[in-house]
Amino acid sequence: MAASLTPARLTLAAWLCVAIAVLEVPILGMELFLAAASDSADGPASVAAHAGSSILAAISSTICAVLFTTVRVFLEERFGFFKASSPIRLIVNAEGVLAVGSVLELFMPGYTLSHALVLLLFLFTCVVRIVAAIKMLSLPDDWGGLLKPYCIAEIVFGVCCATVVLLPIGLIAIMISDILLAIVFFRAADNLSAQVR
Repeated sequence: MAASLTPARLTLAAWLCVAIAVLEVPILGMELFLAAASDSADGPASVAAHAGSSILAAISSTICAVLFTTVRVFLEERFGFFKASSPIRLIVNAEGVLAVGSVLELFMPGYTLSHALVLLLFLFTCVVRIVAAIKMLSLPDDWGGLLKPYCIAEIVFGVCCATVVLLPIGLIAIMISDILLAIVFFRAADNLSAQVR
C-alpha cells in the first residue's frame, strides 16, 4: 500500500511532472542516440554509450512509475475512485520492469534487455494508458476542468505511440498530459495544505 497523500508528496509529484515534460524529448533522443551508438561502437565508447542509455531509461521509467503510483493513490484517497486502479498498477509494474532491467544492464556484464521486450513493454504500456484514461473519464470530479483534456492527451499519446510512426505527435501529447497533471497536483497540494491549517 502506498503512503497517504501529503501536500509535500503532491508537490514533489507535480515538479516531477514538470521535469519529465521538459526532459521527455531530450531523454528519448539521448536514449535512442546512445542505444544506436552502443550498437555501432566498439570498446569503451560502446560501454559508455550503453551505460548512458541504461541510466536515462532507468530514470525515465522510475519517474513514470512514481507518477502513476501517485495518480492511483490520488484517485483512490481523494475521490474513492478505483475503476482505473488495475490498469494503473499494470503501467507501474511495466515501468518497474523496464527500470530494473535498465539497472541490471549497468551492473551485470553481458546482460541486455532485448529490444523486442522493451518494444513489447512500451506498446503494452501505451495500450494500458488508453484503458486507464478511458476509465478515468468516468471520474465524478472534473479536476477543475482538466480531467477531460488530461485523459484525451493520454489517449492520443497511447494511440500515437502504439502506432510508432506517430511518435512525435505522441510526445507532444504526453508533454501536455504531464503539464496538466502537474497543475492538478499543485492545486491538490494547495487544497490539502489549506485543509491542514
